[in-house]
Amino acid sequence: MRFLFLFLLLSAFAFAEVFEEGEFLKPVSRLSLTEIEISAYSSLNKKLYGIGGKNLYEIDLSKPESPALLATKDLGEAAASITIFEKTFAIAFPGNATSGLLRLYTYEDSLVLKQEFKTCPGLDMVTFTPNGKFLLGACEGAPTDDNSSDPDGAVLLLSLEKMQVQLLQFNHLDSTKLIASGVRTSGPASFFKSLEPEYITISEDSRTAYVSLQENNAIAQIDIPNAKISEVFGLGTLDHSQKENAIVVRKGEKIIWDNLPLLGLRQPDGIALFQHKNNHFIITANEGADMDYSFWKDALKWKKRIVGETLDKKVFTPEIEEALSDIKLAKDACKKNSKGECEAFYSYGTRSISLFDGKNGKLIWDSGNFIEKKMEELAPKYFNWNSKKGKVKVNARSNSKGSEPENVVVGEISGKLYAFVALERMSGIIVFELKNGENPQYKAFFMDPQDRGPEGLLFIPKEKSPTNTPLLVVSYEYGGSLVIYTIREK
Repeated sequence: MRFLFLFLLLSAFAFAEVFEEGEFLKPVSRLSLTEIEISAYSSLNKKLYGIGGKNLYEIDLSKPESPALLATKDLGEAAASITIFEKTFAIAFPGNATSGLLRLYTYEDSLVLKQEFKTCPGLDMVTFTPNGKFLLGACEGAPTDDNSSDPDGAVLLLSLEKMQVQLLQFNHLDSTKLIASGVRTSGPASFFKSLEPEYITISEDSRTAYVSLQENNAIAQIDIPNAKISEVFGLGTLDHSQKENAIVVRKGEKIIWDNLPLLGLRQPDGIALFQHKNNHFIITANEGADMDYSFWKDALKWKKRIVGETLDKKVFTPEIEEALSDIKLAKDACKKNSKGECEAFYSYGTRSISLFDGKNGKLIWDSGNFIEKKMEELAPKYFNWNSKKGKVKVNARSNSKGSEPENVVVGEISGKLYAFVALERMSGIIVFELKNGENPQYKAFFMDPQDRGPEGLLFIPKEKSPTNTPLLVVSYEYGGSLVIYTIREK
């Protein structure tokens, strides 16, 4: 009991600095854990289950203002994801270069291992379809650091009725067509080996799934009933030379906005799906991701990146070159003018969120630089700080993906839809109201600097909440805190 008492820090919100706008999110309790990345909720027993490293945490959430850690289970190896449907629990383990692992548990009075499947290497996020008939998993298939193995990316499809696993492959698609449409490949591997599924969202009717291919700047569409990857959409870029997309890339104590000849690769990590007038819309958290292995690095600083390139000197003035001197640029071929001169380079992430049509992958809306403008307004001394290190320093991450929108979930409250977006390096949560399928509206912002690195977002709707009040549960990876927020219905 003494251990549990010391291990838990509950409802301790006498923090020195909290940045809030909108009075929409209210933190009501907090747990300090060794590690925490992803959590899932069981409405049947009013418990949270969180994973971090090799640990599985079982937490009583019957009283959100005073959650209690009931048990910590050693899973034996590091887990990547957890998901729950009624009494069935699934935990994913990335495994090694040859296979990953999926464990299914059932809950009676405690968790009991029901079945174990050897699956694809690099098994990452897993999630059940809303009807509970299938489970899907992102098989990232990343290469080993020495490139001795580089498995194909794939999507895991498990039939819960047949207890049968299928791996959905991409190799039936036309790689030439996909590359032409903007699906990115990077590294020395073949195209299909370079595809790396990351995050999954599923339609309410359990028929269609969308999977982010982060490094590839793309989203795959999955036909669940026919067990097939039906399409892959390239996500395009954000033009930072346009006024509304100005970007901060310079280090130092001043926040300087520049319009630069950069095309930001969206490369979303977390994605979410919502429906409006029978149409599906995908909202993406455009974190950005560059490859960094011993055998291949696809990000270069300015001086190394322009070796062998001919620059358009009308675009790349000395002032512009100075501004770009410290930013990470992609090896992707530069955009050239009619003279064959580079007039723009590619950068990682857009520091924004985007909205796409689920039918054809068409871009509908992008937040541009709104998120970082809001950061400058509300918490300027924490602007693009590196919350992973926990040291307050303005612009510490401005030259590398900035605030890093990491994840997004959509929740319905009093008939209105909201998108909750986690900013990994900024460590804030920003909220947009999804009034229609075209123009999300800013709703609120919340940040407490002691809660660092939001990774997992979990929305618990009113009808499943233990208190009949919608909740947002955020797993802060860097600081090891699990924070429970109530959402003020207005």
